[in-house]
Amino acid sequence: MKANIATKGQNSFVTISGRLDASSVHDFDKTVAGLSEGKGPVIVDLSDLEFISSAGLRSILMLGKALKAANRPLAFCSLNHMVDEVFQISGFVTIFSIFSDRAAALASFAQMEADSELSRISQKLDSGPVNNGPEGDGH
Repeated sequence: MKANIATKGQNSFVTISGRLDASSVHDFDKTVAGLSEGKGPVIVDLSDLEFISSAGLRSILMLGKALKAANRPLAFCSLNHMVDEVFQISGFVTIFSIFSDRAAALASFAQMEADSELSRISQKLDSGPVNNGPEGDGH
């Protein structure tokens, strides 16, 4: 198993290749341990992941919990057929956001950020104007 992390802006991209199983989860866990300290979304590209065991699923679940506690969104992309089937059977497709590729994941996060900003603006507008008195001087 080989895992690499690249950062662009506040986005972190993790690529995993090979086998994520009992013999490699320790290395994976060490590689991704610092991700909860950053900001912005984490996108995990699984296009080169050949095999994932229950130990690998547990590591991914623990990563998801750590990132959730750090308020960092997590998504997976480019699942090959075998990995997609394991994610389906394990129920991970209902726990995590899954996208066809990095571009789709990035677009989703960009839309979530835009929706969040619109929500903040709407909340400010809904709170009403500040009453500064009849002369606007705060009296």
